[in-house]
Amino acid sequence: YSLLNVGSGMIIGLRVSFWLAVGGALGWILAPLLLVQNGLLPDHPTRTQVLYFVMWPGIGMVMAAGMTILVVRWRLLAEAFRALGGASVSREEFPLSLVVLGIVLLTAGLCYLQELYFGLPIWMTLVATVFSIPLMLVGLRALGETNWGPISSLSNLMQGLFAAIAPGNINANILGNGTTGTIASTSEALMQDYKAGYIIGSTPRAMTIAQLFGTPIGAAALAWTYPMLVSTYGIVGEHAQLAAPTARRAAGFAELLNSGIGSLPSAALIAMAVAAVIGIIFALMEMNERWKPLAPSPTGLGLGMLLPFVALTTILAGALFGALWHAIAPRSAGVYLVPLASGFIAGEAMIAVLVPVLLWLGFGAG
Repeated sequence: YSLLNVGSGMIIGLRVSFWLAVGGALGWILAPLLLVQNGLLPDHPTRTQVLYFVMWPGIGMVMAAGMTILVVRWRLLAEAFRALGGASVSREEFPLSLVVLGIVLLTAGLCYLQELYFGLPIWMTLVATVFSIPLMLVGLRALGETNWGPISSLSNLMQGLFAAIAPGNINANILGNGTTGTIASTSEALMQDYKAGYIIGSTPRAMTIAQLFGTPIGAAALAWTYPMLVSTYGIVGEHAQLAAPTARRAAGFAELLNSGIGSLPSAALIAMAVAAVIGIIFALMEMNERWKPLAPSPTGLGLGMLLPFVALTTILAGALFGALWHAIAPRSAGVYLVPLASGFIAGEAMIAVLVPVLLWLGFGAG
């Protein structure tokens, strides 16, 4: 039971939360049943075995829907970049020319370091960086709509790309995963930072300068503390406390793809193509005012196939509670619903950090 997920559902709303639950039912109830009945999965499949199948239609639908909206609304993106690059940039904005310079310098540094330490050819780093941009934009849209960013699934998609262009190169496969995951997760955190800054009256220039000061400090702190965490808790082995499930999945996925993209089940790739077409149709329906009330949420459906079903049910419970509150007492819901939901989210997140600290200090050890 998670009040964080309940709070998320209250903010997301009933429509998207409902389609998240529908996607979860398709991905975690119907799909495993059909896969087992047709001999594509063992009688008692693990969650990871199911995910290796359902992730493809799920991420295919999210990607297709997100890219469709970006393509249809390309003029908005073009106008935004044109405004940032023009002479009319105000003192509150951060110059796009400096952003481009930073991109060039940091990408060059990444190419050099990955070739020096991991033997990854420069062109592979460039491929991973360039193809991470549309994945980043799709992830941002998914996060904004559902409060969940499909970081690990986008990273797995990049692993599939490297299985096609560099079969048998596990190093490239894992580093492609890491590049995409880092870009996606950082962009999602930045989007929320800048949105919060905008709400309290800060400016993009001030927030960017703060980020630039904070980044080397965070990197230095990570370089100092990470080896100590690894030596204390371990990241490899059955009893390792820092062995993240997403990292295990990425490693297993790299081994699965070691012989190339042909090692993937053909049924999964066919399902991905079908889901992509459906995602495009639903995205176009969402953009039409006439059809929008009837349109399923392609982002909700796709993410529902990727997220744990227990999380989806609690998100739906929060959405139902929020909808009922709005129906019974719309005035109080308009004032208190978002603060209450935010408290659920922040409270659970803070306790999740506080509990390990208290255990480390010896509280509750008995």
